[in-house]
Amino acid sequence: MILRPSNLPKLAICACFEPNPYAGPAAARGTKLDGVFRRGVLGDKSDDTAIEKDQLDAVDWAVNALRAIAGTEDIITAEDRCKIECLGLTGTADAW
Repeated sequence: MILRPSNLPKLAICACFEPNPYAGPAAARGTKLDGVFRRGVLGDKSDDTAIEKDQLDAVDWAVNALRAIAGTEDIITAEDRCKIECLGLTGTADAW
């Protein structure tokens, strides 16, 4: 079984829960939004048409919020530099 944080509420309800090992449409959407976000932080808007306008508005808001929080600090979005591990789980932060 692959243990993901998103599975924890289901496991809390039923310890026998076994997740589907294949990512579904929601995961594919999240992956696409993540790519637009990471490239957007770098100023690359080449794939803005790859997502719906309301999704692009949400990504733009996230990029602007991140820039406001970071101030003059460098923002790192390269996935290989954003790997994290906590409580035996691994993942990728959106940015540092």
